[in-house]
Amino acid sequence: DFLRAADFRCSSFMTLNIAAQMIPILTEMLLVVEKITDEGGCGKILQVTCERRRMEKRRQSIAGTVIPLISDFVEAFTSIVKATVQSVEATDSLCGIDIVTEDRQRKCTICHENFLRLLNSMDNCGTPNSTLKSNQTERLPFKDFIDCNDSRAVENARRLKKLLDLYGRDSQL
Repeated sequence: DFLRAADFRCSSFMTLNIAAQMIPILTEMLLVVEKITDEGGCGKILQVTCERRRMEKRRQSIAGTVIPLISDFVEAFTSIVKATVQSVEATDSLCGIDIVTEDRQRKCTICHENFLRLLNSMDNCGTPNSTLKSNQTERLPFKDFIDCNDSRAVENARRLKKLLDLYGRDSQL
């Protein structure tokens, strides 16, 4: 509920400091959403079916909230993260201590590592999706976590896939 209520696109929230703190949390939320299992199993078919539906709705709710937020952070910080991570190699040989630069590098490295985690997990879970209203099947990331009949959820997943694909292709790290 907090994540839905908070407007992270607001300029006061969209900082590298917030990104370095929120991206690992959001990444973990999205990656563990697949591990939410049906722990009911009381033997009654109706109860088990209801429990599975409830768990599916829970996964969809989490993914539906987290995917757009991650997309916003990836879009906002791709250029600064890539530039900073790539410049780390060039500045390693320089003498001196620059606390501000080191702090920025640390935050960008955190973001970079989580972007790559998402990119790798997206490749692993992106299965062909034949439930979309399209003549072609597409590799939709996190298909098992989102409601494929919800056009906004599908568009958010596509947006995240596009942003992470661009990040991964351009960074080549």
